[in-house]
Amino acid sequence: MIKRGKKYYKLSELKVNVGEAQLLFNQKITKILKVGTYNLLVYKKQKYRQKSVVEKWYILTNLSSPGKIKKIYSQRMGIEAMFKDYKTGGYNLESAKANETRLNNLILLIAISYTISSFKGQKIKNKGIQEYISRTNEKGRKERRHSSFFVGLSRIYWAINDNFIWELVEILMRLNPHKFLDYCRGIKAMNTVVN
Repeated sequence: MIKRGKKYYKLSELKVNVGEAQLLFNQKITKILKVGTYNLLVYKKQKYRQKSVVEKWYILTNLSSPGKIKKIYSQRMGIEAMFKDYKTGGYNLESAKANETRLNNLILLIAISYTISSFKGQKIKNKGIQEYISRTNEKGRKERRHSSFFVGLSRIYWAINDNFIWELVEILMRLNPHKFLDYCRGIKAMNTVVN
């Protein structure tokens, strides 16, 4: 809740048009907890990936430029994905239990590896062949939530596994002629990814 004059309002009651960013200065936030006084940016994005966006952003800040606030906050999404990749999405950094020197070295190696995998994953996404590398587990979801890092990392496992069992897989796929064409497309995509 925010206080405007003597009355408190729910954030959902604030009106903002699609594509508009409204910055409210020195707003008293919450009636009960009394968080404090902040600037509040209310923003409703026009479209995200060619789809209308229903929800609004409510961002508490000490900044005074709507453009700068939106730019900084939009970077947060990538940072959150990177933290997940560093922790549970690939490197399990939290379970390393390393001393300071070893941890610094480990972070440097992870940063180099992360960068390479992310570039490879982005290249795969740009080629439009991500669906062969990482599939979604969610029913009814067509877009993959996987980061470029995850796609790049999965590419390596996919290529290695395929090299070990290629002949066996082809024999099994020939037993299902209606799926063999899709398999051939996947092999073609893999050769494109690996090269």
